[in-house]
Amino acid sequence: MSKQKYGRIYLRVSPFEEKQFRRLKEEHGLSARQVLELSGCPCDKCKGVNVISYDRVNGEPIEIPRGILTKRNR
Repeated sequence: MSKQKYGRIYLRVSPFEEKQFRRLKEEHGLSARQVLELSGCPCDKCKGVNVISYDRVNGEPIEIPRGILTKRNR
């Protein structure tokens, strides 16, 4: 049986953002993944709608699906 390997993602955040993140984890007993999943969870009106961003170099639109970390949104 092989072990499943999980990747790590490092983010730079402001002290305020880190404080909010830690508060949510501690007050509600959530894991880091759960906090990220819930923070990116769209409302019923926004489900299935991609986030549109624009390329910094050529201004082309980039479509990013909502709720990348969770399967509940799809």
